[in-house]
Amino acid sequence: MAAEVETGVYNIQRGVPWHSLGVPNEGFFVAAELLAAAGLDWTVDKQALYIIGADGSQVLVPDNYAVVRGTDGKPLGVVGNRYVPAQNAQVLAFMDELVGSGQALYDTAWSLRGGKTVAITAELNQHRGVLTGDEEVKTYITAANNHDGSGKIRLIVTPVRTVCMNTLAMATNAAKYTWERKHTMNWGSEANISEAREVLQLAQAYQSFIDATAAELIGQAFNKKSFEKLAGELLVADFDSKKHDEWTGQEQSKVEELLAVRVNSPNLANIRGTKWGALNAVAEWSDYSGRYRKTGTDVLDKRAESIMLGRGVDLKTRALELLRAA
Repeated sequence: MAAEVETGVYNIQRGVPWHSLGVPNEGFFVAAELLAAAGLDWTVDKQALYIIGADGSQVLVPDNYAVVRGTDGKPLGVVGNRYVPAQNAQVLAFMDELVGSGQALYDTAWSLRGGKTVAITAELNQHRGVLTGDEEVKTYITAANNHDGSGKIRLIVTPVRTVCMNTLAMATNAAKYTWERKHTMNWGSEANISEAREVLQLAQAYQSFIDATAAELIGQAFNKKSFEKLAGELLVADFDSKKHDEWTGQEQSKVEELLAVRVNSPNLANIRGTKWGALNAVAEWSDYSGRYRKTGTDVLDKRAESIMLGRGVDLKTRALELLRAA
């Protein structure tokens, strides 16, 4: 299955995952109850690795180890002698220390790829986002850990809610701020907690900017004619002095794509006629080049992902300047 979910739990108040797997919960979790609820209350350890020799005897493979899950003896991967397993409880404790007592509302937790990947997501309640109709733009912090030696311990601040391997990849790609460390003895040190906390503070400052921008633009009307002018100013060279029939074919095509996003995108349903909707339309077109495809994540996650991605940042910045001046 594409979701690659082994076990997991989610806050049903924030929506049912597209795959409908995992255990629903009426509300958020605190750290103390999360791992058991998600089926993540297990540990891993390194065990010596052997092969069968030509004579049928066991032969030790030097400097290589199997990462084995304690509850069922399942091998999760092969690692070297410098690899130090990061236990699920240790990663959660690091995350809780980073965010601070009472500030983390744990929304989802998953064992993915048969236990090889673990993902824990909290909603940052000091930045619940700006209400747009009946929806909010939210910010999440996700801890991702691999037990197969394929990646680092990673904390990401992202607008995407993790509910499967696909959305974990999306959350990672959409992350505005990331902290990561290799699986070594000191990965959870006080120095690393301090460094990760600085990253989180930067992310919170950025989210405050997004919230303030949305609050500024959400209440300002912006009609179709105004948006057509915005599209031309953004995408047509010498727009003010060039007649429409002098536009290049590429300019005309880009403007038409952007206008189509403004008209057709379901992400803009509650905000289409506002300046905030116009900015989100530009962001969506920029990030997906007019080829937006609906996926298993909810439309709020997709809209927030597009506005916060780094791609096309110059175009979005210019759009924001023009919208503020309009």
